[in-house]
Amino acid sequence: MITTALMLMLLTVPAPADCPGWLGLGFLYQPPAHGHADGWMYVQQLAPAGPSARGGVLPGDVVNAMNGQPLRYADSYSLMQRLSRVRPGEIVRLTLRRGTRTIDVQVTATAISAERCRAWRDTIEGLRRKSR
Repeated sequence: MITTALMLMLLTVPAPADCPGWLGLGFLYQPPAHGHADGWMYVQQLAPAGPSARGGVLPGDVVNAMNGQPLRYADSYSLMQRLSRVRPGEIVRLTLRRGTRTIDVQVTATAISAERCRAWRDTIEGLRRKSR
């Protein structure tokens, strides 16, 4: 099942230190299924001038790996848990399929606002409840 995981966030007030870094992309996650060992993220949208846009990600790209590791998360909750460990300033290498090409891009995560951090936590909690 494809689940929407939207992470478009705007910077306003600094977030607490325990908030994840912001990548600035909205995506659908498809976990491994039907004999496929790997999952993937379909990039639906990007924050204008956000970290992913600056790193070269385009809407329609398909993310197959993060930091060289295939996306093998059982569900969106597991993927979001992994993304919650990304820190502001961290460089995340995304392996993308763009048409017939495979490319690597580097995205530098930035800080998020306190409001967006609360929204992130609410999203994680909602996905946690659904995954039970």
